[in-house]
Amino acid sequence: MAESLTEIDAAVALMQMALAILDAEDEADAGCYLQHAIDIITRQPCLQPGDEIDPDLIDRILGSTIAD
Repeated sequence: MAESLTEIDAAVALMQMALAILDAEDEADAGCYLQHAIDIITRQPCLQPGDEIDPDLIDRILGSTIAD
């Protein structure tokens, strides 16, 4: 079992590196799908009613169009 955890950890690390490259190249569409895959494999909880998104994160994803 520990071996497959190591393989999963390696896969997540590679996905995170690929996400950084996509972010640097402004490939937001592909990055969204990759981020979703990372969230699924790391079992990140979905937003619930009443949850708030960090405004800095919104600006990073969408630019400053919402805050302005």
